[in-house]
Amino acid sequence: MIEPARSSVFPRASAARLVSVTIGDYQALGSSTIELSIGARRTVLHAKGGSLASLLVQGIAEGAHIAVHALSDPEKPRHFRCEFEGDAGEHLVYAYDRRFHDLEDDDEPFPPSMRWEEHAARTDNANVDLWTVRDRRAVFGDGSRISLPSGVGALALAGESADRVPEDARRIRAYLEGIRWLGLALSRPSIEDRAGVTLTGRSGVLWTSRGLDARLLSLASTLVIWFELYRERYNKVVELCQRIGAPGELAVQITRDPSARADVAPQDRASITFEGVDFGRLSDTVIRRLELLVALVDPESTALLLEEPEVSAVPGKIGELLDVIEACADHRQIIVSTKSPHVVDWARPEELRLVETNRYRDLSVRGLDFSELGAAQAHVAAGGKLSAFLAS
Repeated sequence: MIEPARSSVFPRASAARLVSVTIGDYQALGSSTIELSIGARRTVLHAKGGSLASLLVQGIAEGAHIAVHALSDPEKPRHFRCEFEGDAGEHLVYAYDRRFHDLEDDDEPFPPSMRWEEHAARTDNANVDLWTVRDRRAVFGDGSRISLPSGVGALALAGESADRVPEDARRIRAYLEGIRWLGLALSRPSIEDRAGVTLTGRSGVLWTSRGLDARLLSLASTLVIWFELYRERYNKVVELCQRIGAPGELAVQITRDPSARADVAPQDRASITFEGVDFGRLSDTVIRRLELLVALVDPESTALLLEEPEVSAVPGKIGELLDVIEACADHRQIIVSTKSPHVVDWARPEELRLVETNRYRDLSVRGLDFSELGAAQAHVAAGGKLSAFLAS
């Protein structure tokens, strides 16, 4: 066995928070432009039936991912705007627009071309442009200009160390990069076709597993690296398993790969089991549960986007799961979609957002209006449940 290293260093994410998000021209939700106000700590999206609330959570995650990586997938949100409040009370606004050409030509062998436009500003004391991207050129607030590759924005460059990128761009990128999205769907083989998972790589450096979905690989490699280098995080995941009523043993085993060639760097092998079951054969519910607990412990996360967390709960223990989510959220914002009355009751009336469609099937999101909010707060203060108020 390889003795894991230990570290007590817990870096903290930015204290900035989302104030609002706007998504437009997102294929999964149609051509509507959807605006969503975000609560300071918690936002609970509820739709009567269907998956609209979860699709909206997914759209937020995909918009943030595209903003950071400037991806050209035309099915993802083509318009994305977000407003932040910084830890000193400053307000930042960031937005991108993606325009595509050649989408109608089915015979075109190459991906459609994309035109990227981007804008960021500070809007606290005075409207000050931070940068604008148009026609492959970024113009910064100080008047400096740089040329960009096609389909790339200034935010995508903010991960570099170049001095020409404004500090506010790095802040915005850090927040968006720190968003952790836990989608409901998992890309896995059918139950009868699932096999054990062995990770290979260099201990403490990099772990991989051929053929494993990227999301599952991220979870498995994180657990192994935490076991090796950040044992207090790994132990916290084990502790949280106990607190949510899932007390099975989580075990990581790391060994030297005996088949490694002498002319390459040493290779190691790692395996993970929970309650004696190999990681690759765990149920979807257990995988989601572990993924959620890892996201709660992850000190680099800035916001958690959770699709229907009720499916991750141990039967009869949803209250314990919600208590752990709230206790471990710390400075991070939680954005949740749900169909469960238990999760609705977990929210305060002012944190609830109703996802609705009109008779033309246009989608909108709203909080309770003034009269509804007052009535809901009175109902809850008198001992009633928020879910019962919505159903009345």
